[in-house]
Amino acid sequence: MPSLAEGRSRRLGYGYDMPEGKHRNGDAHPVVKYFAAFLAFSGLLCFAVLAAMYDIFYRQFGLAATDIGMSYTDTLLHSWGSILLLAATLSAAVWVANTTAPCIRKRKGWEVDREQPFYKRPLHWVHAALLLLTLSIFGICCGLKVYDKSIDAKAGEAVRPLRLWHVLLLVDIRAQPVTEIVAVTEEDTTIPVAGFTYLGNYDRSFVLYCTDDGEVLKISMERFALRTSPKGDFKGSKNCKNPALRSAFKAHGGN
Repeated sequence: MPSLAEGRSRRLGYGYDMPEGKHRNGDAHPVVKYFAAFLAFSGLLCFAVLAAMYDIFYRQFGLAATDIGMSYTDTLLHSWGSILLLAATLSAAVWVANTTAPCIRKRKGWEVDREQPFYKRPLHWVHAALLLLTLSIFGICCGLKVYDKSIDAKAGEAVRPLRLWHVLLLVDIRAQPVTEIVAVTEEDTTIPVAGFTYLGNYDRSFVLYCTDDGEVLKISMERFALRTSPKGDFKGSKNCKNPALRSAFKAHGGN
C-alpha cells in the first residue's frame, strides 16, 4: 500500500516518493532542480530582452548603452518595473497551467509516464511556451514604444522614462534638450545653444547629441554645467554644429 507522501506525489503527476525536498540519493529533488533551472533561464531571457530595449533606443544615436555608463546592474535596477511585471505575469500563467493540467488529464483519460525524464514532461514544455510568449509580447510592445521615443529624441524632443500606470519603471530612457551650457571658470561663461540633446553621463563627461548633424560630443562635467528643458519645445534655429561654438567648447576644455 503506498504511503500518503507517495500517493500525493503520484496525484501531482511527478512520480517521486520524496516530495519534501530531497531525492533518495541525497541530491535536490527533481522538482526543485527543474524550477531552479526554469528561474535561471527566465532571468537570462528577461535580461536579454531588457538589454535589447536600451540598445534599440541608443542605437539611433550611434551609441551603445555602455557608452552612457549603463552596466549590467544598471540595466536591471533601471528596469525594476519590467522585472516585477514579467515575474507576476509568468507566475500567474504557470499557476494556471499547473492547476488545469490535472483536470485535462483526468477528462481525457491520459496517464502520466513516470518513467519519462522529468524535463521531458509535456507540462514543462507548456511552461517554456508561456515564458517565450510572455517575453515576446512584452518585447514587441515595449520595443515599438521605445523605438518611437528614440525617433522623438533624435528630432530634439524631450523623452521621459517608459512607465506603466505612472508607477512601474519599465525602461529608464531619457533625453533632454539643452538650452544653455555654462563654462565653469572664475567667471562663469554662459553659452546659449540649440539643437543639443543630453543623453547621459559617461567617464565624468556629459554625452550630447547634435540633432543638426548627428554628431555625438562629450564635454567635461568638471568644466561645464548644463541647463536642460524638460518640455523640449524650443522652436528657434539650431546652432549645435556651429564651428565657433565647437571651438568655444574646446577652448574651455571640451572635446
